[in-house]
Amino acid sequence: MENKLNKTLIVLSCTLFIVFIVYFIPAHSHNVRQHDEYDGNFTSRHLIVSSGQFFETNPTSIVYGSMNGLPRAAFVRFTEPIALLMYFFGSLSGYAISFILIRLVAFLGIFLIGKDFLKFNKQQFGILFLVALCFACLPYNTSYCLSICGTPIAVWAFLNVLNKSRLKVSFLTLFLYALSSNFVLVGFHICLVFFCLATWLSFKNKKINWLPFLAILFLGIVYVFSDYMLFYNHLLNTNYQSSRSVFDKVLTLNLKGVIGVSLINFFNGEFNGANYFGCLFIPFLLYYLHNFRHVNATNNLIGFQFLFIAILCSTASAFFDWEKLAGFYNTFSFAKVFNLKRFISLVPGFFFCAVLASVLFIINKGNRWSYGSVVILLLLFFTLAWRGNVARNLSSFECNGITIKGDEPHTFDEFFNVELYKTIKKEIGKDTVGNVVSFGLLPSACKYVGLNVLDDYQSDYPLSYKLEFRKIIEGELNKSKELKDLFDNWGSKCYLQSASTQENTLSSLNGFYFEKSLAINTKQLQKLNCKYILSSIIIGNSNELGLKFQKVVVSRLNFKAIILYRII
Repeated sequence: MENKLNKTLIVLSCTLFIVFIVYFIPAHSHNVRQHDEYDGNFTSRHLIVSSGQFFETNPTSIVYGSMNGLPRAAFVRFTEPIALLMYFFGSLSGYAISFILIRLVAFLGIFLIGKDFLKFNKQQFGILFLVALCFACLPYNTSYCLSICGTPIAVWAFLNVLNKSRLKVSFLTLFLYALSSNFVLVGFHICLVFFCLATWLSFKNKKINWLPFLAILFLGIVYVFSDYMLFYNHLLNTNYQSSRSVFDKVLTLNLKGVIGVSLINFFNGEFNGANYFGCLFIPFLLYYLHNFRHVNATNNLIGFQFLFIAILCSTASAFFDWEKLAGFYNTFSFAKVFNLKRFISLVPGFFFCAVLASVLFIINKGNRWSYGSVVILLLLFFTLAWRGNVARNLSSFECNGITIKGDEPHTFDEFFNVELYKTIKKEIGKDTVGNVVSFGLLPSACKYVGLNVLDDYQSDYPLSYKLEFRKIIEGELNKSKELKDLFDNWGSKCYLQSASTQENTLSSLNGFYFEKSLAINTKQLQKLNCKYILSSIIIGNSNELGLKFQKVVVSRLNFKAIILYRII
């Protein structure tokens, strides 16, 4: 009976996983999340893989198409698996393959930890598959590759090194993890966690085990060599100053807030790496801790370590937003740029490893009722995670200050609207060698069809360009403290915006949003070789600005209308 139930759960897990992949895989007709993912990361990769400079090794070489040309170092490295897949299979197909692969790795990581270190036996693989399914189907940002969902497989490899077993495959795993994850997002943080764990075990055993420290060094070296352009640009290139260097660290939490946010981080994560409804596992974890002394000694230590690290990472993420750290950030300005609160990226992986340990204890010590309760709760969590993925793709976001509500989703084809933007590109004709800028629209679709954009969503670009672009919108920045603070103290969204779009105070005219008086510097636009403004908003003072209305282009796909203004 137990063997039959085990096989049923394995088949059910695999089936649900396949259905999940089919339902959510990036495709032309599927809904996409614009913010961060398709609004920035996807199109930046598309630009570099289609530029002919993807394999350029000189970090200072200029890649044109965005912001009057960006250094090659501002784009993803040519060893990144997602970018490679997009290069060889096409942008959308490569992204879809990446979507599948990262979830397979997430599944495998949880499975290997359960099998090799928590010692799930074959009759318990059905439960193990269910936990792995829940972790693999969390609403991840595909463009982060293995940064978040690859944590368990990296932990599995490091535990092998600590135990001096499976060394070849473990070092290979760490090598591939470093190639497939982001150093700034998670690399530094996981190296620090591994270092603390190896140091603690050395003190505990009163003997230094040099092998894990060698593995950490190896992991760091792979990060540095694979992402040498990033390190060169920020550490060695004296001619480059990043826009991130003027980021203002806003500290919003008092001590009570730190405690509260720590709990939220632990159970929910954050939108790019969510423990979606992780609070469902509170009974598991409490029961596990209550019976701490009765757990098998080895599993006890490993499971408790997972739980402890997840708690520490959750707390550290909140701690670095504590208002009392203002002096720390003023003294060590690198902390503003590096964003130490990204320990949050490690929470989902360690959290689910801890859940795995608690689940094993419950099914080992419990009866059929407890076994059934675990199955039901895991299936409930999977259902909520499924809903979380739907919500993530349909959730509202701010489009230059214009709220797009959750009941107005965009499919890939609707968002990029290739036919519409190719029509605009044809209308512009020979002027496509110049730049275009968007007002009330995201520049991503322009980039996707090969139009040169003056505006963009870039996490790292030259400060000198930010200052030049600021001259364009200075008049609007002076109208709105909110917009001014957003641009001056952050500015990754280097967009043509107005105070009205930021504060959602636009009026309407003939079915369009209407901006009565747009305070922009069109001479500065011309200086930056900009010839056209693509707008979803009627600019009331276009004549005063030296803008000539050229045409309204309407999409046959969803009747989206874009007003084309030429700068004269």
